[in-house]
Amino acid sequence: MNRILGAFVISAFAATAANATTIKAKPATDQIETSQASAEKIETNLPAAAAIEQKVEKDAQAASAPAATTSEASIKQSGLKKFLGGFGANYFTFIDGPGFGQPAHLPVSSSTGYASDSGISMWTNLSVRYKLTDRIGLDYQFRLQQIFDSTRPTEPGFITFRDQGGRIGISGTLLKGADWSLSGAFNTDVPGIGQIPQARTQIINPGLFSSFNYRKAGSKWSVFALVSPRVFIYRDADALAPQDVTGTKPQILFVANPSINYALSENQGLRAGMTLDIRKNSGQSFQRWFAPVEMGYTYKISKHFTLYPHIRFSTPLDDGLRERVANDQTIAKRKKTPNAAAFPVMPWTHTASVGLWINGVIF
Repeated sequence: MNRILGAFVISAFAATAANATTIKAKPATDQIETSQASAEKIETNLPAAAAIEQKVEKDAQAASAPAATTSEASIKQSGLKKFLGGFGANYFTFIDGPGFGQPAHLPVSSSTGYASDSGISMWTNLSVRYKLTDRIGLDYQFRLQQIFDSTRPTEPGFITFRDQGGRIGISGTLLKGADWSLSGAFNTDVPGIGQIPQARTQIINPGLFSSFNYRKAGSKWSVFALVSPRVFIYRDADALAPQDVTGTKPQILFVANPSINYALSENQGLRAGMTLDIRKNSGQSFQRWFAPVEMGYTYKISKHFTLYPHIRFSTPLDDGLRERVANDQTIAKRKKTPNAAAFPVMPWTHTASVGLWINGVIF
C-alpha cells in the first residue's frame, strides 16, 4: 500500500515538474518571437528613418541657400554701389554780360572796346569724373556755349548754341601744401569735335584748367587764381574760326587771373584781381595780351552754387594792344573788302562790362 501511495506521489511530482518545465519554456519562445518582431519592425522603419534624415539634410540646405544667395546679392549690390559712387560731376559757367551804356544785345565784353563775336554769352565747362584714387580721377569735360543775342541769329551761319567739343584727361588735387592747393584737370580736346577746334583744324591741345588756392589758417585773406596753360597743334596753320577776328589763332597760352580775397563771413567775400595772359599766336612772337581788372562779390550758397558777380574793364596799360588789334582787324577785313574802313581804336573807358561766374558740385 505504501509502495502504491509512494508511486502515486512520485508520479504526481513528476507530472508537476513536467508541467512546470512546460510552463517555463513558453515565455522563452514568446521573447524570441517578440525580439524577431521588433527587429522586423526596426528593419521596416529604416527607409522611413533614412527619408527623415534626408529631408532634414535638404531642409538644412534649403535654409542655408537663401542666406548664401542673399550674401552674393549683397556683395554684387555693394560692388555696384561702390562703382557708381566713384562718379562725380561739377561745372564752371562764365557769363559775359553787357557793357556799360550799351544796348543789351550789343555788349562790350572784350578788352578791345568792341563787342565780342558773340555778344552776351554763357560758356559752361561741365566735367564728369570717375575717381581712380583718393586724389586723382578720369575726367571728361563738356564745353558748351550759349549765345543770348536778339539780332545776330538773323545773320547767315550764326549759331546761338555752340558745342565747343570735349576735353579728356585726369583731374583732382594735382599739388598740395600746408596752406595751398592746385586742383583741376590736365586734359586735351578730343580731335574732330567742337565748333572752334573743327574750324581751326585742331589736332591736340594739352594743358591745364585748374584753380590755385592759398590761405593761412585763421586768416580772412586768401589768394585765388584760375590757371590755364595750354599748347595748340593744328593740321592747317592758316585755318581760322569766326572768333579769330585778328587773322591769327593761339599756339601757346599761359593764362592766369590771380585775385586777392577777403572773407566777410564763412560764405561771403570780396574779390579783386586781374588777368595775366602771355601767348604766342600764329605768325607772331610771344607777347603780353590784355590784362583786364575784375572786382566783385563772392557768395557760396551751397556746395552746388557759388556766385561771383563782377565788373570787368581794361586799363590804359592795354592802349598799345588795342591799337595793334584794331590794325590787325583792319588788315583782315581789307583782305576780303579792299576799300573797307579802318577799325577805330577804342579808349579803355569803353571796355567795361558786367560778368558772372557760377560754379559748384552737381554730385
